Amino acid sequence: KRHHDVKHHTRWRVRQLAGGLLVWTSPTGRVYREDAPPPVVAFTVAGPSGAAPPDESPPF
Repeated sequence: KRHHDVKHHTRWRVRQLAGGLLVWTSPTGRVYREDAPPPVVAFTVAGPSGAAPPDESPPF
């Protein structure tokens, strides 16, 4: 629903290029391509992968 609302009820615009590539343009004119490279810096949560935070116990 949220994506649908942004697409239809705001000034965001989307174009589909050859091969199905989507190009979004924000209300301020900034262009976002779905094939853009990932950011060089990414933040992650420290700790073992898949482990629950210490103050959460499993639901069983």
